[in-house]
Amino acid sequence: MNLKKVKIVFFKEMLDILRDRRTIISMLLVPLLVFPILTMGFTSLILSQAKKAEKQTHKIALLQEQNAPGLTEIIKKIPTLELVKIPSDSIQSAINNKTIRAAIKFPENLETKLQNEENDSVLIYYDQTEMKSAIVYTKLKELLKTYADSVTDLRLLKRKIDRKLLSPLKIKAENVASPKKVGGFFISMFLPYILVLLALQGGMYPAIDLTAGEKERGTLETILVSPLSRLEISLGKFFAVLTATVVTAILGTTSMTVSSLLGIAKGGEMQAAFSMSPEAGLVILVLMLPLCCFFAGILLAIALLAKSYKEAQSYLTPLMFLVIFPAMISFMPGFELSTKVAFIPIVSTVMGIKEALLGNFHWGKIWITFVSNCVFASFGIIVAKRAFEKESVIFRV
Repeated sequence: MNLKKVKIVFFKEMLDILRDRRTIISMLLVPLLVFPILTMGFTSLILSQAKKAEKQTHKIALLQEQNAPGLTEIIKKIPTLELVKIPSDSIQSAINNKTIRAAIKFPENLETKLQNEENDSVLIYYDQTEMKSAIVYTKLKELLKTYADSVTDLRLLKRKIDRKLLSPLKIKAENVASPKKVGGFFISMFLPYILVLLALQGGMYPAIDLTAGEKERGTLETILVSPLSRLEISLGKFFAVLTATVVTAILGTTSMTVSSLLGIAKGGEMQAAFSMSPEAGLVILVLMLPLCCFFAGILLAIALLAKSYKEAQSYLTPLMFLVIFPAMISFMPGFELSTKVAFIPIVSTVMGIKEALLGNFHWGKIWITFVSNCVFASFGIIVAKRAFEKESVIFRV
């Protein structure tokens, strides 16, 4: 094997990749523009819809309001709530049809019981899956709590009891997690998933173009008859696809991290900061590089089986689904990188990166993950090499 010849094939394939519009879109446009637009746009849309729903007037129904005339009058004075008449047997359908957002059912003689210092309960109907209904429920719950507190105050006042006696112990909480750690927790959930997914997507179109695409254009035969061994050809193409996977993963991860943190800050719910430690960066590099090698080899081997671009796409689409589900393990709470998990491809990489972003460096398990990933990477390279050595695969008709 001549490394200079491998280098020639590599640069030739990189030029072909950069000339292909579909590959450029998947490598550069999608990670740099589409993901940030979706992230920021989705955050802005949710915030605007929530603020709009807070200011809107929502229709509600009161059942058996004669049992709580005083409370009914208080509810009527709320400007964002409009009372409508709905039969009691139609409440659920009215909420499901969005005729009303919520309903309150008062028990028999509620206010009379409260005046007699008896206790009772009020039932609120709402749809938890509908945002506006949930907002109305929160308003009504707070209103009823305020009313219940006022009733409690009257009872205590009647007995000349200080309300402080009911709360002898106040519980305070202080979040000791730094903004950096908070940001790291959020990033650690989605960053490993995005990294793995982008690495696969980034290598998919180059792998198709350098194999099935060349078959379709009739240019694969030209490079096969050149004074190059099949190993040199396969390695040159392999490194080109590997470069595409790594570049796409880096660009996509950077843009997603920045846009997501901007989305958090814009939401105002928490001020998150994030900075990656050198150790975490090393772990990401150590774990992702062999996984990218594995992806590059498998993508080349599968795409080489196809006779056309579309056929290669149909072959590689199921592979995307096989990768998505293991990668989603980063969203599961309580799942950690164990010795057994370290031998599972994709899952071990995702969990290793997640732990590193949280500042947990289990170096023994990380190196087990690295070694197992290298084994899978070697398998991917061998599969790609053997695929290029088989005439039945290359000239499949």
